[in-house]
Amino acid sequence: MKLMLTEYLRNMGERGGLDMLVANLLSQMGLTVLTTPIRGSKQYGVDVAAVGKLLDEDADQTIYLFSIKSGDIGRENWDVGKQALRPSINEIVDAYLNGSILPQYKGCATVIYICCGGKIQENILHSVAGCLAKEQQRDPSGLLRLRMMNGDEIANYIVKHFMSDRLVSVNQRRLLFRCLSMAEDPDSSIMYFRRLLTALLKEEESVKKRIFRIYQLGVCIGLLKHNCTEVKNLDACYQAAELALLYAWDYLDLKDVSPKKKMKKELVAFNQLWWQYVEIGQCYCEKIAALCDDAYFMTYACNAGCEVDLNLRIYDVVGRMASFGAAIWWYALALRQCNDLMEPCKKVVGKVANALVGILKNNPTVHSLIRDDYAIEIGLVSLFLNQIMWGEELHRWYQCLMNQTYKNFVLGRAFPSVGLDYLGLIEHLSKSHDEQYQKKVLPSSELFPMIYMIASALKFDDVCSDVVNIVEKFLKECNFQVWFPEPLSEDAFYTNNNNHGMQLVSQNLTEGGKFMETVFRECDKRRLPYACAYGAFGGLILLGCRVHRCPLPPHFVQLIAKAAAIRNEEAKSAEHGCDAK
Repeated sequence: MKLMLTEYLRNMGERGGLDMLVANLLSQMGLTVLTTPIRGSKQYGVDVAAVGKLLDEDADQTIYLFSIKSGDIGRENWDVGKQALRPSINEIVDAYLNGSILPQYKGCATVIYICCGGKIQENILHSVAGCLAKEQQRDPSGLLRLRMMNGDEIANYIVKHFMSDRLVSVNQRRLLFRCLSMAEDPDSSIMYFRRLLTALLKEEESVKKRIFRIYQLGVCIGLLKHNCTEVKNLDACYQAAELALLYAWDYLDLKDVSPKKKMKKELVAFNQLWWQYVEIGQCYCEKIAALCDDAYFMTYACNAGCEVDLNLRIYDVVGRMASFGAAIWWYALALRQCNDLMEPCKKVVGKVANALVGILKNNPTVHSLIRDDYAIEIGLVSLFLNQIMWGEELHRWYQCLMNQTYKNFVLGRAFPSVGLDYLGLIEHLSKSHDEQYQKKVLPSSELFPMIYMIASALKFDDVCSDVVNIVEKFLKECNFQVWFPEPLSEDAFYTNNNNHGMQLVSQNLTEGGKFMETVFRECDKRRLPYACAYGAFGGLILLGCRVHRCPLPPHFVQLIAKAAAIRNEEAKSAEHGCDAK
């Protein structure tokens, strides 16, 4: 365990990673954390400040000031550069100690810690030791001390205070080791991670204990990310980060956002998991983006054994990219007043969108809708590209989808199907089938209502005509369904622990106007029951729909329609303004 933690800490980033881990660790060790790093604020060299007693030789009320750096400390980051440690020590001694210590702690002993995730390299060890001794001698009161803390020492504290036998059972530890050792086989790794989630997030009455479990979960995901990076396969840690977010939201009971209930600490803990997911998602998207610019690169990279395998894998990647991009954009819009967060989020969203459009443009297999539940991926891609106003790319993809789907119905193969397993899909694509088979594998559909509703909302009239044409020719006896969440969905959705929701069934998809009116009327009657939909973490709904294969609520289509209507009004106003001039 300690060896894995040491390697994990060595590769851990500073901002939002190592600094938050140190703050959580100090809190778990019984110290009172006074400050944690905040983006955009002047820190005067101090990343984390805490008060309490860390070592036996310290006084009961000792102030600890941590200046934290990621990786090893060498010549290049000790004395030179904006992020060098020596200038940070000077800032702490000259500025922080003279103006930032709270009045009640004046006169207390102070310990400055030079903290790093790796180690202090031997070639500068004497320089560091000499600097610490010199600064200590400068203090006339004798209350100032300087120490070093490397990744090995942090790992010792984590093992003792986060992962000890008293806090993590033998079964949980076994599941974690199996999950980590199977990083090259994502399916097996995630199977053990699901079991670990269930075992780790057990019922706790105390809010403090629940928050501690979330921090433990964060350490587990960090270890898994490290192992996945080592084997160059981020699949397992990406899925784990998604599951962790959904289960943690439910576990912390964040769905109860009544004004009387204070949730600051729970949200801080959840926010750490969120940024872990963002970091892993960025790494995953960068890896995918390298394969998206040229035709068929993604197809070859999938290394699929057959046409079905290729189609399933590419649609899985498309769904991940779209849900990740939409979730980040939702978070950024909710916090758009904070420029320090908005700008980085915009860059991430732009990269994700370029990669996603590259996949859709350069891999023809993505035009074959062999499963009806691809309605989820269709909805996610449409929501994301509409959010960032890439409507032309979306329209072109829809046209390709409809052309290929029509051909597949004519050929009697590779058309959408419901409930077929892997072998069933192979047979489905291997030969032409008659009309009776088609009625058997597609008795009902959520895919065509989703495509029609989005196309209608975005005024893709040619796509709407194509959908109606397919329905009239091939799907006369098919039932078209739209799924709506119900009040009970809030309790069952995040962990998928029960059936929930209701279906609106119709055979009148050809009467497009009436169908849309009926659906939107139901949307107005049935407000989205998810609390996260009305804050920064609305993207959780999108993650949950994709992970648990739950249909996307039509409220998102209504959102697309409203946004499109506003843009059309703005365009008309601009045209009238030009005419007036």
